Amino acid sequence: MKAPRLFKLALSVLGVCAFVGSVGGDPSSLKFARQTVPVGRALFTGPGGPVHVANKLCSARQTDADCAACHAEVAREAGQSSHASAWSGAFFQAQWQKEPLAACVHCHAPQGVPVASAGAGPVGLGCATCHVRVDGIVAGAAVAAPTPAPHAVVRDPRLSATEGCAGCHQFGFFGLGSAGSDRHETPSLQQATYAEWLLSPAGRTGTTCQACHMPVVARSNGQPGRSHAFAGRTVGLLAASLKVQAAWSRKNDVTELSLRLDLAAAGHAVPTGDQFRRIDVRLLDPTGRARAVAHLGRTWRRLTEQALDGARVVGKTLASDRRVLPGSPRLVLLRAKGPPGQWHYTLEHVRAARDPVAGVLECEPGAQCTVFGGG
Repeated sequence: MKAPRLFKLALSVLGVCAFVGSVGGDPSSLKFARQTVPVGRALFTGPGGPVHVANKLCSARQTDADCAACHAEVAREAGQSSHASAWSGAFFQAQWQKEPLAACVHCHAPQGVPVASAGAGPVGLGCATCHVRVDGIVAGAAVAAPTPAPHAVVRDPRLSATEGCAGCHQFGFFGLGSAGSDRHETPSLQQATYAEWLLSPAGRTGTTCQACHMPVVARSNGQPGRSHAFAGRTVGLLAASLKVQAAWSRKNDVTELSLRLDLAAAGHAVPTGDQFRRIDVRLLDPTGRARAVAHLGRTWRRLTEQALDGARVVGKTLASDRRVLPGSPRLVLLRAKGPPGQWHYTLEHVRAARDPVAGVLECEPGAQCTVFGGG
């Protein structure tokens, strides 16, 4: 095994320090290249354009509420998911108010900016977003034959493939062009989850997004089905996604924690997704006070580059990447002075409230960050 390299993040005169490194060199220069989804496999065009959904599914089934009449359990799960709140979520709305781009609507409200109606709030991604296209026929990943459905049903394999998710989980930044108001997508990726998946063990073995984020569950009718809760930032998934090896030492009044983080079940970097996410590793003393912290996330820098459509734009590119990456174990060293006793650590999935370009990272106000840890 190659010797590890450690890269200092913070050091103070108070005896508190945090280092983050990797095995086999610093992968922070790794920039995931945009990957093309095979022809016919994409379900969404993502920020590139709206989703074309039929205005009418069939004679009387036009809304999510109509779908719920027969699919109550699935509708209940989906209604509580991050997909349902993709448009109405407080964090997205805060960013949208600052930068209302059409490209954002294409993923966060693919059927158009939702309007709240009596008794129902605005839904970002509804049933029809994935399951209906312009022909008005309801699609499913698996279709029973004969089907008891009161409408036509067709099997669409894209619903059970990672490529079906790629459109909204791989895209660049949208730089301001010379025309002033025009926006152009940059080749530098803001979200690279699909590209990360291709490089991960899951991608190499064909383990799909749905395997983890839509696990098979037992329905009340006794039949198995895929969960539509679209689990993301949960303690269970975070714990399963990483293999953590910890080593402790104490000399005089200084406690030292050395962690090695490897991807376990995750089919992408941890964390993945938008530019605001990171993992905070905290070293806590016996009283529960955080004595040192390391941030595992990304930073960005401004640059002028050629957009995908040829325009010259001011966008962003990756400056550093300290996440846990496919094929690159992450090393974290935390050291702090403090009282003797049982020290422990936590890993916390944090969503920053400010753009990392500004150099300020804050936990989202009111966020229910997921934490797990050990002693």
